[in-house]
Amino acid sequence: NLLQLGLEADRRVEHMARRFYGALFWDMMHSQAPELLDLIGITLEDSAPRSIRRSDLTGRPALNVHSVRMSQRRGNRGQPEFEYVVELVQTRAGYLDPEVQAAADRGEEVANRDFSMRAGVTLLIDARSYQIRRVIRSRGAIHSDAVLKMQRAFRKGERRVNRTAFADQPDPKLGNVFAALHRHDERGRDEWPE
Repeated sequence: NLLQLGLEADRRVEHMARRFYGALFWDMMHSQAPELLDLIGITLEDSAPRSIRRSDLTGRPALNVHSVRMSQRRGNRGQPEFEYVVELVQTRAGYLDPEVQAAADRGEEVANRDFSMRAGVTLLIDARSYQIRRVIRSRGAIHSDAVLKMQRAFRKGERRVNRTAFADQPDPKLGNVFAALHRHDERGRDEWPE
């Protein structure tokens, strides 16, 4: 049980426990309602674009349980609360030519991909009740053609990149450089489609 493993745990045992929990969550995700999967931005439908990496086991879109770990935090009354942190990732082959992308989405044989698009979600799950406490999604689902189009435009140099505190000098009016990380575009809204 990941709950019972502490800092003094044998690393090999902890690694095996995480692999076990990864397989468990992979299986659980495959038995979820499509509405929940759509809400968290994951697709396992056979009708999804064929450019999404497929599982050798199921032939359906592959789901990588990237990480399962335990987290402890303080509750609102100071009590310790434990939760599972589960990271799920899917990958889609991207092509700079939209016609080649359409052919790959239909499942036709095409040249090697030009880039990989990744999308996923982090789930914070209460360790006692197994209820999902938080869903932290990447912007845009893996099957979103709008997000794929934005990635293609960025890679072709056609899309303007917003300034950030890491890439540019921060605006002196912001006062705090970290505020620049959360800045929206000039129209006052985020550019990414949901």
